[in-house]
Amino acid sequence: MKAISITLLLLLSVVVNLNSQPNYQNVSVSEFTNAKTIPNLVMGLKNENRGVKRDCIYFAGLYRIPQAFEYLEELLDCEQDESTLKLAIMAMYRIDCEQTINCIKNYKKKCDNPRIKKLCQLIEKEYSSSFE
Repeated sequence: MKAISITLLLLLSVVVNLNSQPNYQNVSVSEFTNAKTIPNLVMGLKNENRGVKRDCIYFAGLYRIPQAFEYLEELLDCEQDESTLKLAIMAMYRIDCEQTINCIKNYKKKCDNPRIKKLCQLIEKEYSSSFE
């Protein structure tokens, strides 16, 4: 009897814990962009912690936060990690403000990494085909 009650208690705690996890895929942009969220996201883009920075880049692109674009542009100049650079370029592409394609073209010219150049070329191609 004691084993059954402990098992039920564990099962209940797992179910409660699973239901309390945030589901970011179902959050609308208006819910995400309140007065404190965007400044915190921008602070995270400037953070030295690589995980925090990458998460903020991801969410800036996912929710298409235009206020993050200039910080992503600065990040291209100072970041050395290839995966973070790719994530920043994809976030900039998803944000899609007026200077996106020019920024990506300029970065492609000065970038030495062939994989990042290829990503920039693919984005340019996608961008130009969307106007045809």
